[in-house]
Amino acid sequence: MLEISDSPFTTGSGPTALVLDYVTKRLYIANNISNSVTVYDTLTMTQLSGSPFTAGTRPSGLAVDPVARRLYIANSGSNNMAVYDTATMTQIAGSPFLAGASPQTMTIDPANRRLYIVNTGSNNVTVYDTDTMTTIDGSPFSAGFGPRGAGMAPQQVIYVDRVNGNDTSGDGTVLNPFMTVTKGLAESVYGQIVQLAPGTYNTSNGEIFPIQLKDGVVLLGTDAQNTTIKGWGDFSSPSEGSVRVGILCADNAVVTGLTIINPQSFNNYYLLLEGGIWCENTSPEIRWNIFRENGVAIVSIGSSSSPDIMENIITNNGAGIGISNSSTSSVYGNSITKNKEGIRVTGMSVPTISDNTLTGNYYDAIGIWSSYPRINNNTISKNRVGLFSGYDSHPTVSGNKITQNLMYGIFITQITSSPDLGGGGRSSGNNTIKNNGNTDICNETSNTIYAIGNIWGNNPPSVSNV
Repeated sequence: MLEISDSPFTTGSGPTALVLDYVTKRLYIANNISNSVTVYDTLTMTQLSGSPFTAGTRPSGLAVDPVARRLYIANSGSNNMAVYDTATMTQIAGSPFLAGASPQTMTIDPANRRLYIVNTGSNNVTVYDTDTMTTIDGSPFSAGFGPRGAGMAPQQVIYVDRVNGNDTSGDGTVLNPFMTVTKGLAESVYGQIVQLAPGTYNTSNGEIFPIQLKDGVVLLGTDAQNTTIKGWGDFSSPSEGSVRVGILCADNAVVTGLTIINPQSFNNYYLLLEGGIWCENTSPEIRWNIFRENGVAIVSIGSSSSPDIMENIITNNGAGIGISNSSTSSVYGNSITKNKEGIRVTGMSVPTISDNTLTGNYYDAIGIWSSYPRINNNTISKNRVGLFSGYDSHPTVSGNKITQNLMYGIFITQITSSPDLGGGGRSSGNNTIKNNGNTDICNETSNTIYAIGNIWGNNPPSVSNV
């Protein structure tokens, strides 16, 4: 046990408690004297931007829910609990919430959506329903004199090891793991983490595809480059019929730290009939993964499908992301490179596509048909076409860098296509559109295209077919 480089690391005054979020790999530290919480990224051991964050008076206890993405802070001096959304590191509506006198520690039961606050000063326990953030009937409940801690019996991490595990004799503990993802998920309940050791998980070790996620369960790989799920199985989609899928999503599930491969032909990627991950009317979080060699890496389909697709590496697939049938996906911070098509949006979908890097895709970086995507602050370069606006498409395009694409920066075709590039009532402009191969904009329609407030390589910009 050796002290790592640069240790010890700075905290606030009076560090009292800490908690680790396995999913985001963040360490939270309660500073009792400086009334704050210090947050470290444990991969780099650097503080998160904005850290330390304000707590109440005398923060003494912490709890984190990686599925609901919440951080709970017990403030013993102000007799309340601050609650942060860990995705934005802002306090949720209603925070802080009441506790008893001098709350010291907390524990969370994700499966039953309960949070227990131990109140040392009032000799009781406050219990919150974490879905509604209201106390349950009968709360607070009496405890002994000066209670200081509480524990939960259920195991929060189920371990899976391709090499050293056993589905028959294993029990999912760190010393006796299961062998397959299939078994680990089958034994999991809401709020648990299924953690995979490095290795390739496929049919040769007994995996059954498609792998079915569970509501509120985290599927976690600790080394994305060396932890691979590879395979597919037939799935009868309610909207698309027979499709070939690697992983089937569930609501509130999290997939993180994995390489995902569904080895399919790239020829039919535009039909969205195969997916590395398939999200049909589900809303999981898909973060920090590597997707390669899939027909379509991620499919989000259906009006109740609203996955958060964040900070993944998506490369060498037929299509990177397919969004259809009124999906409202959030696609943020991904590297989407060297696919046949980067993102395909169809079927009246309204996704938000922001802060991604889309480079080197063989056809379109983003192709849109019959949809209303919001496309903000992306870097779109060195693709064949940066943005393709097809039949009945109405994208709102703001703050993007659309440069050095081989043919066109933006290609507009068919009379019902009307992107707003700035000044049309939806977009503020602020795009940089320049140095694209043939022209920056090719408009094959007779429509007036609003493109006010942008930066161009030429003045006036290079436009064809207007």
